[in-house]
Amino acid sequence: MKTAKWLESITPSPTLAVNQKVIELKAQGKKIISLVVGEPDFETPQPIKDAVSEALKKNLTRYSETEGVKAFREAICMKLKRDNGVTYDPSQIIVTCGAKQAISTSLDVMLDGGDEVLVPAPYWVSYPDMVKLARGVPVFIPTSSESRYKISTKDLEKYTTSKTRALILNNPSNPTGVLYTGEELLEISKWCLNKGVIVIADEVYERIVFSGRKFVSVASLSKDIFENTVTINGLSKSHCMTGWRMGYAAGPEKIIKAMKKCQSHLLSHIPTFLQHAGVVALNEDSYIAPMVKAYEERVNTSVELIKQYMPLSTCVVPDGAFYLFPTIDKYFGKSYNGKTMKDSIDIATFILEDANVAVVPGAAFGMDGNIRLSVATSLDQIKEGIKKIGETLGKLK
Repeated sequence: MKTAKWLESITPSPTLAVNQKVIELKAQGKKIISLVVGEPDFETPQPIKDAVSEALKKNLTRYSETEGVKAFREAICMKLKRDNGVTYDPSQIIVTCGAKQAISTSLDVMLDGGDEVLVPAPYWVSYPDMVKLARGVPVFIPTSSESRYKISTKDLEKYTTSKTRALILNNPSNPTGVLYTGEELLEISKWCLNKGVIVIADEVYERIVFSGRKFVSVASLSKDIFENTVTINGLSKSHCMTGWRMGYAAGPEKIIKAMKKCQSHLLSHIPTFLQHAGVVALNEDSYIAPMVKAYEERVNTSVELIKQYMPLSTCVVPDGAFYLFPTIDKYFGKSYNGKTMKDSIDIATFILEDANVAVVPGAAFGMDGNIRLSVATSLDQIKEGIKKIGETLGKLK
């Protein structure tokens, strides 16, 4: 049976593909340390789970509004005002099946065929294919460790054309964990406003920020910037609710109405009873600070372990999220048992086969000279994993 030809440009999620390989190897009885998936290893807080039970007891299981239960959208508005200093009306909010769908649907309603979207590299693996699925063209803006993987307005000028429609800005970043300052965001956002480029602000890691650093939401920078920004967020990372698939978008009412129209045909809405639990989640965050403290300890320990066991690698110290993105390009061209390492895919494969440690090749994020490590696992697993990675890389000559 034939499928659409344009789908040939779409690739499956590399992180999920690596994770599937890990599952298969574990099923074969192999002990694999996985530093792959960006999924908190903490449990969903009990009050949130209790709220689902309560919603089911009340039979809150029928259809809701396409854009989401009003009580949940009101809770999102309260959260955005309290935490981010931005004021939205519930009509400017749409609840989606995770932040991933919020980004994808926002692109669907913004882009006409051939419109371009600026995507700073390294990028989260799904951004390019989301743009392609919306019939757009991803335009990659390369960065380097020297700039801490951040873009500037000079970079934007270089890669913008008459077809540029939007910029996807992930802050803090997956895979680097780097956080933009308020001043940096203001400069970028002003430039976008002047050029008519919409900012899609992916802020899903906003609560996971280290060492007292301040997270600044793009939409809070000015009234004009507020009206030129679509804010994306969700409960997966901050509230340990990855499997619940609870995300949302906040933005200009025209964009949200268009997303509602699209969603009414594709999804209707996420489960009603989960949305009622979402209200509790947004008002239950006492557990977040201890969780972030644990992530920070893991990140700091990992940075030191990389220095110790991976001497040819360097790693920008993350400001937030729960990833590290060390370089591995100095291992390219080296060999072991007749196998020469050409790229990050070769390196990641070698690490998995030789050390039984799973990592994601940097090529998946648009930067082949790196690998990504997730520290959303125990400190013991992290210590053992990085030590094994170092021992394996040390075999390359």
